[in-house]
Amino acid sequence: MAITHVHTAGWARGNDNRSGRREITVELEKNFEVTVPAGTTDMEVTIDIDVSELTSLYIKATNEDVTLETNDGTTPADTLALKADQGHAWHNQDITANPLGTDVTAVFLTNAGTTDSVVSFFAGVDATP
Repeated sequence: MAITHVHTAGWARGNDNRSGRREITVELEKNFEVTVPAGTTDMEVTIDIDVSELTSLYIKATNEDVTLETNDGTTPADTLALKADQGHAWHNQDITANPLGTDVTAVFLTNAGTTDSVVSFFAGVDATP
């Protein structure tokens, strides 16, 4: 069953507003939402993503900045610095590179702040690209 992820982008300057929308069809979702307590280092979340199948990605941390590392908390394959309350989106028709450079077996989340943070991770994959 196909699932549609809708990605939007916008820009504004005074009364001049521009926005766009892209619908990405995915076959399967690989998602999680977890609370990362304040002061937590390398909280592990198991997730299996073949980056060659990744078509849509959205990640957000609330309340505090969170560092997301893939596959290993000590020598990660990728490190993403998530700014509090700022969503990070990517899709396979984007002009930017996929932020995940290698297949993922787990992510490690670090919240050095003083408030708990909820990390939302929504990935759409196409097993037959």
